[in-house]
Amino acid sequence: MLFRTQGIVIKTFEYGEADLIITFFTIDKGKIKGIAKGCRKTKSRFGSSLEPFTHSRISLYGKENISLPKVTQSDILHSHRRLRENLSRLAYGSHISEIVYEICPEGEENKEVFHLFSYILTAMETAMDLELLSITFYIRFLGLMGYQPKLDNCVRCNKEDRGLNFYPNHGGLLCEGCSSNEEGYLSLIPETKKAYYRILTCPLHRIPDLKFYTEADPGSDLRVRDELKTLLSLHLSHILGKKLKSTNSLIWAT
Repeated sequence: MLFRTQGIVIKTFEYGEADLIITFFTIDKGKIKGIAKGCRKTKSRFGSSLEPFTHSRISLYGKENISLPKVTQSDILHSHRRLRENLSRLAYGSHISEIVYEICPEGEENKEVFHLFSYILTAMETAMDLELLSITFYIRFLGLMGYQPKLDNCVRCNKEDRGLNFYPNHGGLLCEGCSSNEEGYLSLIPETKKAYYRILTCPLHRIPDLKFYTEADPGSDLRVRDELKTLLSLHLSHILGKKLKSTNSLIWAT
């Protein structure tokens, strides 16, 4: 059976002397894997179409429900070449690709995630504020996947509370009455909570214009970013039960 789709390369694995196992995140089939025979040879017909982050129109062939269909064709739609030519862009691109790889289940379509992923990769090619784009991807992706941390009310009693202590093991805030002197929490300032929901709801093209400081505290922007990064890293590590490998290459990794 031959099928065609659009996909972004999120992971590759060398197999044998000249083959490559590629994991794509596709627009209509979610995360899928395929094997490209002989693609590591100098004169391979695939060229650079199977490089990390490349968005291509791909054709795969294999029996129905086969775990590793053969990649027969790959035509580049957007190479995202600039992400591979700069160490900072490469690090951030690799990080969000690893998030998609680790969290998205195989074979489950999610067009919203695909479009978000594609948009952020494209924006990272020219944007100066890679950190904000990465934070944006985290927040929007976790929301789309149903893993959004609960920051509006207490995660246990759902009580509206002014408490700002985030407990990674509970996936959200606990009010004073429910925390029972539990340890392992992250204290947030009110601006961090506001910033989280601004990023979650703001149109993507307006994200670069967001500022998180107040007139009373011009330095709060840096603290808000640091708290968001720590919160998101802790939350994701709890969801996965491990720390992502790619965080080691990021300056803001916790």
